[in-house]
Amino acid sequence: MTVESLIFTTKRGSEPVNFEKTSKAYETKRLYSNHCYGRVGCRFYSRIGKGTRPKKAFKVDSGKARFNAAFTFRQVNRQDVKVSGKDTDKGFSMLEYIGKENAGPPLHIHFSQDEVFYVVEGEYRFVVGGEEMTAKAGDTVFLPRNVPHTWIQLTQSGKMLYVLQPAGSFEEFLTNLQSLTAPPTEEELQKIHLAHEMKVLGPPLTL
Repeated sequence: MTVESLIFTTKRGSEPVNFEKTSKAYETKRLYSNHCYGRVGCRFYSRIGKGTRPKKAFKVDSGKARFNAAFTFRQVNRQDVKVSGKDTDKGFSMLEYIGKENAGPPLHIHFSQDEVFYVVEGEYRFVVGGEEMTAKAGDTVFLPRNVPHTWIQLTQSGKMLYVLQPAGSFEEFLTNLQSLTAPPTEEELQKIHLAHEMKVLGPPLTL
């Protein structure tokens, strides 16, 4: 089977429905599979990324990163990949953020990814689509794609777990930022965001 011969089958009554191989049909299959995953009669076959998904469970120790993919935000705040997009055929990724300062990202938007943040320690202020909310330990915040958002850490220290779905190229985005030898200009930062299906819309929050 090739990438072009992806087949999606679902049962409608007693007759299976087959989508023909067109780019439009593939997009329909990809999106629909997210909703019917796990239901009886829904099957999604794909060779994309075959061989990258682990064949058994794995554990990432505390303080460690999957595939040693550890990054820093502003060279101070640690971001460790806990579940990589390589593990899920780009289905999702999960990272741990350990903040050591009152900081956060610029106002930005993800064109193709939803995000979920779970606060482990500390307190954070989120601004999502113009709505402001405060999240403390034990709280969960959902950030839908195509909605401008940002956040800032309110306490001196904090920790969050966050998930991106799908994983997209966010890990590559962090790798690009980590490779910079000097703070990027606004133009450089925007270029990096756009290369990974994001866009900077405004400055970060301040206290």
